[in-house]
Amino acid sequence: MWNYVKKYLPPGPYTREAVGLALLPVLIAFLLLIVDQFGLQDTFVREFGPALHDQGVDPNHIQFLAQVYFSGFTLVCFVGIPVLFHIVFPPGLDNPFGFRLKSCLPHIPLYVAIILFMLPLLWIASAQPGFYNFYPMYKPVGIEMWLLYEAIYMAQFFAVEFFFRGFTLFRLEQRFGFHAVTIMVIPYAFPLEAVAANIGIYRDALRGAGHDPDAFNVMAPYFYYSDADARAAKDRTIGKAAKRLNYHYAG
Repeated sequence: MWNYVKKYLPPGPYTREAVGLALLPVLIAFLLLIVDQFGLQDTFVREFGPALHDQGVDPNHIQFLAQVYFSGFTLVCFVGIPVLFHIVFPPGLDNPFGFRLKSCLPHIPLYVAIILFMLPLLWIASAQPGFYNFYPMYKPVGIEMWLLYEAIYMAQFFAVEFFFRGFTLFRLEQRFGFHAVTIMVIPYAFPLEAVAANIGIYRDALRGAGHDPDAFNVMAPYFYYSDADARAAKDRTIGKAAKRLNYHYAG
């Protein structure tokens, strides 16, 4: 494990800031795996729904409890654990989570314009059966429950935004600059299976180009293949992609 971590560390001394940056991908993968396997609403409904139903709990209220479970799980995994990680491995940033109102003020007119542009599109989308038959998954039975549900739902969004657009983004920026935005999108938007499959394609490309996959890092060159289907990317790797790899990783 230590040898793995050292590959991503700059030359010593190994400060807590450097170790934290090296461990960041491990933390992201671990938390996403935990949430995916144990924290989703489907998990709650599957594991606890039958027992609650047998006790006479209304299916609609089970969906409410599932959202409470999911929001609480994300607050622990995407806020609580990252904050503890931040305490142990401080990044040395002036604004490590992106909480700074004065830096947002100059952009408020742009945000307002985007909201005004999106409102009619959202209104049209909300009128489609495929949308309103699914959302919200919990159907509020009164104004009080609606407010409570929305507050719980908002907590989930806060946790996700805090983790990806705050904690993760600003730490990645230390190493990758503005490319941190693109890198952050990978764990946020790509299914775990797709990420694993595309990394496998990248390693196949390295072999096809005559390189040892274990001698190369994954994160930066991953983008060559993330937007291609597996067969097309694999066919491309032995030709043009192999030349790219030789160009970028010569020696």
